Amino acid sequence: MESGREEVKLLLIRSSPFAMSCALALREKGVKFEEVQENSLPPKTDRLLRSNPVYKQVPVLIHNGKPISQSLVILEYIEEAWPPSDTTPSLLPASAYDRSRARFWADFANKKVALLSLFYFVFSPLAFLTTPLFSVCFCL
Repeated sequence: MESGREEVKLLLIRSSPFAMSCALALREKGVKFEEVQENSLPPKTDRLLRSNPVYKQVPVLIHNGKPISQSLVILEYIEEAWPPSDTTPSLLPASAYDRSRARFWADFANKKVALLSLFYFVFSPLAFLTTPLFSVCFCL
């Protein structure tokens, strides 16, 4: 890596809203980065397992060789690593109160998106017919 040049990679799956929010934040900040597509189905790549050994999931931001995982943590990191300036916008509002509200809604959306994804998987037509919940619902 050249002196003064940053290496920024984002491990992602394009269908992940969590990964896409990180990609959008990097683009909004004007950060040049490499998108590294990961497998949406097993097996997970060694790169992903090394970069996020705890959760083993995308997104993972790799900045100068250092991995950062979990979308909300990544978004906060992006805001701190590339702070607002005349040429770089802020991802958050100016006032502390408004920033706290933005963080609240980001956390709420993160949890609800995950819940909705789980709900869809469990209750999608094919998955629904093959789950024990189907048996419980129609055997009462």
